[in-house]
Amino acid sequence: MYLFAVFPVTGLLVAGYVTLYCAKASQGRMQTLGKILSGWAFLLAIVVAVAAVACPAFGLRPHGMMGDHPMHGMMMNGGMMDREGLRGPPPGMPNAPDASPAPPASPPPQ
Repeated sequence: MYLFAVFPVTGLLVAGYVTLYCAKASQGRMQTLGKILSGWAFLLAIVVAVAAVACPAFGLRPHGMMGDHPMHGMMMNGGMMDREGLRGPPPGMPNAPDASPAPPASPPPQ
């Protein structure tokens, strides 16, 4: 989880530093705006870093609620599964008709 936050935090810190550097060379309102924007970038970097540490502590997962969703298993495994992990229709749905057995293989010609 922490590795997913490294790139956004690094990007925000670099953007904040570049904006602050350019603001120092500016004058008047542009200098003020640059300082505000760089402060905002630094604040967002801090929020992302804190969220990367705090979210796992509160039980939040990087994929949101999909990890706990019952349909997630169906999508990932390619079919419906019951509670024991066996494939089949969910409770209350009629069973699919059974396929007829394949005819026995004939012996190869000699």
